[in-house]
Amino acid sequence: MARNNHVYFFGNNALKLNSVVKPHENDYLKAMEQSNDNLKDILKMSSEGLFVFVKELFSNYNSFYINTLVKNLIELQLDLSSSNPKRALLVSDIVKKQVDHSIFRKFFDPVIVISENHVLIPTNELIEVLKTSHPEDYCIAINVNSDAKLVTFIRGDMDTITLPFNTIKEWAKKGKVNFDEPLIDDYGQTVCLGDFDMAFDVILYEYDKKYRKRLLKKRREEDKSFGACFRRLRMQKGMSQEDFESVISARQLGRIEKEGETKEVTKEKLSQAIGFPIDEILTY
Repeated sequence: MARNNHVYFFGNNALKLNSVVKPHENDYLKAMEQSNDNLKDILKMSSEGLFVFVKELFSNYNSFYINTLVKNLIELQLDLSSSNPKRALLVSDIVKKQVDHSIFRKFFDPVIVISENHVLIPTNELIEVLKTSHPEDYCIAINVNSDAKLVTFIRGDMDTITLPFNTIKEWAKKGKVNFDEPLIDDYGQTVCLGDFDMAFDVILYEYDKKYRKRLLKKRREEDKSFGACFRRLRMQKGMSQEDFESVISARQLGRIEKEGETKEVTKEKLSQAIGFPIDEILTY
């Protein structure tokens, strides 16, 4: 679900972001002054991207920009598709007069409304996260719902992971958790609740199957043990573990590929069976 095609920041102060947006990235990160025509044109042309309207960017003028966005969406409702999952919105809810956010959900998916109950990482860190190849691996905001006893972690691709207080307390064990003091550190790589902090990838590994699969694949690719190299070579040749049962059982081969090492005599047998010398197997 990674979304890193285009990121648009809006507001009077948005051009200050030029200090952290390099010239060659201007086609990727758009920091611009607000204008009705500007926003309408972008909304009409862009079917992808993340649109960011956060308080930090437009100070006391956020009411104007949020309401201008609503006005433009209403005017464009005949031009834009009613549902486009590639167009996301991160929007501030701190407005001077009430805005009906339901209009947003007709044009954006997902929609994350940042309220006073959220903690959002600083804009410069948000930009760095959105520039990565996997923004979904970082936490950009935290929302604590004390009534429901739930903590929601918002990821860089706008996906969310919601956990009950008790789950986090179990992780903390003897550590002191304070749900009234959420904090995001290290560019979204560490989440803190009072004195308790943990790496965000711990949460991802536990609750995101795709992240876990991608991490395991990366570890296998970086593993230079005999078992890991043999596995990569075997798969490249389109062979199964059962193809080597004249030398070793499929179960034993699976263990070797997982654990990495085995006796030299076994390596020699597998080397002969697959038709590659050991030193060449280790290059895969």
